[in-house]
Amino acid sequence: MVNPSKLTEELTKAGIPVHGCSSEGRIDFKEEATEAQKAQALEILAKHNPYDYQEARREAYGSVESQLDMIYWDMTNGTFKWRDFITEIKERIPKI
Repeated sequence: MVNPSKLTEELTKAGIPVHGCSSEGRIDFKEEATEAQKAQALEILAKHNPYDYQEARREAYGSVESQLDMIYWDMTNGTFKWRDFITEIKERIPKI
């Protein structure tokens, strides 16, 4: 499985001219892509990790409003529920 937006970003950062990628791993090269760049793209594809910890964390954190509410009640009650909530997510969804 491929994360199309993440792979496209990886290829673009490597200076490989692409229009984009599919979730099946097809790379849509621009006309100016050289054979060497296409070979390099296949190496990047082979090492590609589709996991996006930032996206997973963003979903787990929930809304800013709910986090602010947690912080408010922590400050009011002298608790650390928000800090514990964030710590648990960071431990469960590590940076890779």
